[in-house]
Amino acid sequence: MSLSRVITNAVEVARRARRPSPAFTLLVANLLLFPLTAILFTLAYLRSLPHVRHSSKRSARGRTQSGNPLSSKPLTIFITGVGTPQGLKLARSFYQNGHTVTGADFESAGLWSKSCARFSRALHTFHPLSPNNDPETWENYTREVLTIIRTKVSCDLFIQCSNLPNSRVDSHLKSLVERFSRSKVISTCAFGFPFHVACEVSTDWMFSDWIEEAGLSLRAKRVRVVKSRAQVHKALGAAGRDAKFAIQLRSLSSKPQSDTLLPRSTMNETYHIIAGLDISEENSWILRELVEGAEYGVDAVSVDGEVMGCVAYRVLSPRALPTHTNIHVTPEDSRSRIESISLASALGRSLHHFTCEMALHEALTAHFSLRFVVVEKPTPRGTEQVIYPTSCVPRPSTATALLSPEDGMRQNQVYCMAHRKTGASVEPRVIENHVTDDHAAGPFTRTKAYNVQHEFSELVVGRLRSSLLDLLKGIFQFCYLLLSPEWMEIRFDVWDPVPSFWEWQVRWPLQLLAELT
Repeated sequence: MSLSRVITNAVEVARRARRPSPAFTLLVANLLLFPLTAILFTLAYLRSLPHVRHSSKRSARGRTQSGNPLSSKPLTIFITGVGTPQGLKLARSFYQNGHTVTGADFESAGLWSKSCARFSRALHTFHPLSPNNDPETWENYTREVLTIIRTKVSCDLFIQCSNLPNSRVDSHLKSLVERFSRSKVISTCAFGFPFHVACEVSTDWMFSDWIEEAGLSLRAKRVRVVKSRAQVHKALGAAGRDAKFAIQLRSLSSKPQSDTLLPRSTMNETYHIIAGLDISEENSWILRELVEGAEYGVDAVSVDGEVMGCVAYRVLSPRALPTHTNIHVTPEDSRSRIESISLASALGRSLHHFTCEMALHEALTAHFSLRFVVVEKPTPRGTEQVIYPTSCVPRPSTATALLSPEDGMRQNQVYCMAHRKTGASVEPRVIENHVTDDHAAGPFTRTKAYNVQHEFSELVVGRLRSSLLDLLKGIFQFCYLLLSPEWMEIRFDVWDPVPSFWEWQVRWPLQLLAELT
């Protein structure tokens, strides 16, 4: 469909509608701001030119000097999902430190599907991947990535940043890359989980069982697959009176088909509700403990079971894009704002300790992200924080946006060291652990990050129908995020502004237009 036809259909939809749709409102607001953002991005682009020339000279020196401290030799890095915030951050960091970066990301025929990463200065080459059409096996994705690695990219290090819904796909692809690319690629290192670990943490109920069997220091929230009413009663009895659960039908769909709170106010009512559920071996249900609290996360890099660096953060605004649209929003991108927390704090030390336990238990060489829910409970001595691990993702998260250039260089050292450890010689450790039992240092950096698209739609467009005071507050908060030195946008970088401009002023408006047709 031509762009003119898309615009005509969008205008017709808006004319017929009694009230403009959220997508149409976002589109109009985005277009109205186009002149201002175009000027700002142009200034950023012109300002970045001297930095790019300096960075290119430094990268060239890194590729030619044998004494480069980052690695025995510059590496060729292949990153999938390079259009994600974490993929872009890693690509830029590797490029600035003298490595050659090749990227790949999902793209379809429409202009609005083009990845912003293909316009990044950090990439040497970009390879489009076909949109997935086999959500269970992801065979096309696996086949295309293997083809690129075996025939087009002689990579030394393969990093997956694609937001795949199944961590087993990540691990399966890792094993295939390491098995079938060694004839063409020397010392290929695919960063990720072993297959058996990926299977054990791929769902919340498996993750809960795995933590319990591993005997780690924290207890995950209780999640059980129940196949009989007796198992429901047993789980409720073992949890105690204060625990609250939601039971839902297990389905291949991510959306729950039914949701019931247990236990009820009386035992008789609880028995009545459970008796009405159709539970059997063929029709299993999932019983999830309800835990309400603040959401935290840890993004960590480990080598041979040793956590070489991590950043802990709090999710300040866990709401997703408030527009009821079908715009592609990944689970990581749906977190609007994140703020790093000090690993020297009591909470930071606890999160770091659990992360180290998990990495050591499986001798992981991986980049992974953990999620936690922290519940505050009153005690006679004050307030107690109870930490519940909720999920594990064997990929980098948007928390990589919190890393400063110096922190990114340290992270590159860890990756390079992991690559060298796959060869014959093992070099000494480059980075000490950031936290030990008797000493605690700060995290990689102490900044805050946000997604400009989500904040704009929540703080500005989402309040257009609210009172004038609420709208002005939202505009003020949005401007504060843009101008404050302690906040950074997850995709924007002053020396590489084109990807952000494409995502904000080209791809997103075209997605909105396509949705209105």
